Amino acid sequence: MAHKRKAEDKRRDFQDEWTDLYAVFKNSHGLPTCLICNEKFNQNKKSNLDRHFNRKHASFKNTYASASERTNAVRELQRKQEKSASLFKKWKESSSNLNMASYRA
Repeated sequence: MAHKRKAEDKRRDFQDEWTDLYAVFKNSHGLPTCLICNEKFNQNKKSNLDRHFNRKHASFKNTYASASERTNAVRELQRKQEKSASLFKKWKESSSNLNMASYRA
């Protein structure tokens, strides 16, 4: 009987090179999320990322064909994602503060 790999297997960790190759980032759960369409993946599998990127984002791949162009485009997408995440965090904190104030009153 063949030995099955576990999800915790060393080869199933998020690889930093995937960010530039497939325009994904590591979310808070340690799993990849697409920077282009925000699709979340259930596993750290290169084949899933490759299939998603080539099927759904072929135009991105063609538009930013050189490595340096793609790296710059991915960095810009990361900045936008980080900005929206920080805005959401600030909103969440402010609404929490409002709730606390309303409980006190």
